[in-house]
Amino acid sequence: ALHTLAEAAEMALEGPPAPSGLKLGGQAGRLGAGRMLQGAKNSNALDQEGNEAEWITGSHSTNPGAGNSVREGEQEPGTELGYPDHAAIIGQAGKEPQPPPEADPAPSAKGPPQSKPLKQRTRPSALDKNPPDVNKVPGYPGGFDELLTEMKGPRPKDMHDPHAHHILAKKGLGEEQQALVSEGQAILRKHGIDPIYGEENLTWAPWRVAGQHHIDSIKPLVEALRAADESGRGDAGMIKVLREFGERAKARGKP
Repeated sequence: ALHTLAEAAEMALEGPPAPSGLKLGGQAGRLGAGRMLQGAKNSNALDQEGNEAEWITGSHSTNPGAGNSVREGEQEPGTELGYPDHAAIIGQAGKEPQPPPEADPAPSAKGPPQSKPLKQRTRPSALDKNPPDVNKVPGYPGGFDELLTEMKGPRPKDMHDPHAHHILAKKGLGEEQQALVSEGQAILRKHGIDPIYGEENLTWAPWRVAGQHHIDSIKPLVEALRAADESGRGDAGMIKVLREFGERAKARGKP
């Protein structure tokens, strides 16, 4: 029996064919076979009754001399394939320990990134006094039409000859108009309204129509601003007057 068992173990050292689907390394196979040979030599091959010790594929008979603590019918861990510890050896041989997979980052409490708003141009101001040239708009090559488009949208398609119209004229034609415009602008500035670049004093209105830039349009407007200021109607009173006269300007030229 010793001859037979040792012979089988030495044959294993030559490298028995691995079971289908499992690739054994040379070192792992030889280590398993070496264990088989050493076990055979230490067991004396015979039990106390003089019978041959059985070698069951995947398990050993109980033999105190062999130092084997596996009971009959049980398998030693890693011997499921019929070779002692082959599964354990193959699982460890030539492999670097792998770190655990990284967990997905927690969603941000702030939510998805928001797009940045477009940078708005700095609008000019004439709250203190009129600029040297009231017909130009610094930073707006298209002049007041471009400024008003940014403020209130494009020109109305159903309006005849639209243009960016100052409800209270920005300068006035002739001395009488200019005196009225100067008074009206001072009242608007008193209430925090820019008479040149402020959207409260700008609207789309027909350009080349009768009475649009006449003194008969300017005089009643300044009188209404004066009355609102003297009666203490405040900023809201100024805006209400400008809206009323802006609607009048839009309606001019209609049949």
